Amino acid sequence: MRFPTLKQDLDSYINIRRGSEKNGAKRVFTPVDYRQFRQHLADLPSTSVEGKGFETAIYDQSGEIQAIVHAASIDSAGRCFPAEYFVRSSALAQHWDQAA
Repeated sequence: MRFPTLKQDLDSYINIRRGSEKNGAKRVFTPVDYRQFRQHLADLPSTSVEGKGFETAIYDQSGEIQAIVHAASIDSAGRCFPAEYFVRSSALAQHWDQAA
């Protein structure tokens, strides 16, 4: 199980959601839409998937988290929250460099 790594990367993910990047913190994951998320997964040669709670992490062959899905949910007040997709920022930058 890789949950200690998942926990560390999810802490970074939580910081993104709280807007800490405005304070100069480096983004580990970048929010993307579903199409970009699927395109990124298609570029990974082999993956493994582990989930915990509302989070699902997608790992590459070396065991590093490359993407995270935060599941859609409904809170106790009946408010709906859509699924959110995140890709490792460094991998996203490499993808755009190749596309140029």
